[in-house]
Amino acid sequence: MVIDIIEDDFNDFLNRDYIDGHSHSLYHNHLFVQDTSIQENYDYYVRCVETFRKVVNSRQPKLFFYTSFGYKAEQEGFAERYKLNKLENTNDLNMLYDFLENRYSNFGLEVIIQKPNGKPPKSSTTKIKDNFHTHLLSLKRKMSLKRFEHQIDIDHYTDIVSAAIQDANLEEIEEEKEERVEEYRPIIIRKNTTPRLFI
Repeated sequence: MVIDIIEDDFNDFLNRDYIDGHSHSLYHNHLFVQDTSIQENYDYYVRCVETFRKVVNSRQPKLFFYTSFGYKAEQEGFAERYKLNKLENTNDLNMLYDFLENRYSNFGLEVIIQKPNGKPPKSSTTKIKDNFHTHLLSLKRKMSLKRFEHQIDIDHYTDIVSAAIQDANLEEIEEEKEERVEEYRPIIIRKNTTPRLFI
């Protein structure tokens, strides 16, 4: 689904003919965290897409964060064409990396897979390639649609993101420094509850 949205350059993603509040008829019945029937919220997604386009078309380094979690009660709601791969496996994640590699330069991909009710809550990281890592985040409990319920889960998630940003082995392009996008906003794409693609 994420690949389809990017390949379409977010045209269908932002098409109001397919959008109803939190729902998108081409993708999922709860695609959006914010209610897009409120103009301010819809405008936020438009700005996110504009920022995403600027960043990915730059030669400057970019780091994608893809967060996924698969609670059984929230795996339904996909459009028919996505029901067979609503929970990602290794092949799906490799496909996403290959897609990004063929489309963009100077990037890293960090995949955070969240699992509820970890005993104990913890995180672990697997290096797939120099610029591609997966992180298993075992949560103390499942999170709500918008937030973690426990500080330890917040701390583990923050540590993963901070370390990935610090350790990213991406090349700074000297001649473009003055043209870089100064204010990055997250573009959030939900897939079985809220995998998020961040810039």
